[in-house]
Amino acid sequence: MGNDSEKAVTYAGQSYLVVAGLKAPHHGHVVVIVPGAAKPSLGLLGALRWDRTQEHVYQLVLETLRIAGGQVFRHSVQLGSPVMKAIHILTIAFTVYTSSALGQACAYKTLEPGVGKAQVGASAIDLGAGDDPVKPQAWQGPVMLTHADGTSCTVDPDVSLVERPLFTDGQRVVISTYSGSERGVYFLDINSCRTLWKSPPFSGGVSLTAQTLRLGKKRHKLGSLCVPSGGSR
Repeated sequence: MGNDSEKAVTYAGQSYLVVAGLKAPHHGHVVVIVPGAAKPSLGLLGALRWDRTQEHVYQLVLETLRIAGGQVFRHSVQLGSPVMKAIHILTIAFTVYTSSALGQACAYKTLEPGVGKAQVGASAIDLGAGDDPVKPQAWQGPVMLTHADGTSCTVDPDVSLVERPLFTDGQRVVISTYSGSERGVYFLDINSCRTLWKSPPFSGGVSLTAQTLRLGKKRHKLGSLCVPSGGSR
C-alpha cells in the first residue's frame, strides 16, 4: 500500500490486520491501524504512558491522531535483537488489534434523515428522491455519500426504497429497506460505500443496540467490527 493512509484504513475496515513500520534514529515503531476510536485493554497491556527522557523497551504509546477516519496504535521499542524485536512487535501489535476490536462498544445512534439528507460522521448522506417533499417516509435512492474532501461514492443499487430507522456510528451507516411486505437491512462503510453486511429478508421491527441487531423476532450479535456476525455479506 505504500504510504496511502486512506487505503490502509479502508483495508482495516474490511477486517484486514494493517501493520505499518516507521523509522527514526536509534529506535523504530510499528503501527496498527484499526477502524474506529477503540481503546486497548488496559488490563492486558498495562498503563499507557510516554516518557520523553527514557523510552522503555516495549513501551506502548496510544496515538490520538486519526488517519482518514481510522485510529492508529503505535508501539515504540528500543533496538535489540532484530529477530526478537520483530517477534515481540508483531505479537504486541496483533494483541492491540484484537483486544481493541473485541473490547470496543458499538456506538450506534439513530439517524434522522429529515427530507433525505443528513450528516454521518465527517460525511453527508443523500437518500435520493423522497415520497413527499416535506415529510417523506421513504426514499427511492440512489444512496450517495459525500466526504469532507469533496469525493463521493454511490452504494449498491439494491439499497433502494429506504425507510426508517437508520443508524450510524460515524464510520458505518445502517439502512433499512423494504420491498412489498419484506424488509432488509444493510450495513455500509461510509468511506467506500461498500456493503459490509446485509440481512436476509424479514418482517417486523428493527432495533439496534451496542451489541445486538434485532430484526423481527431474530437477533444478530454484533461482531468485532460492529457488524452482525450472522446473515450474509
